[in-house]
Amino acid sequence: MSDINVIRAPLLILSILPCVGDDIEVLRRGEGLS
Repeated sequence: MSDINVIRAPLLILSILPCVGDDIEVLRRGEGLS
């Protein structure tokens, strides 16, 4: 089980990071507009 988690963790991080980056850009743009 631990081996599977070691493989899944990096994949989850890589799949989540781009979404978080987009959200941060949108928030920054929103703050700039307001």
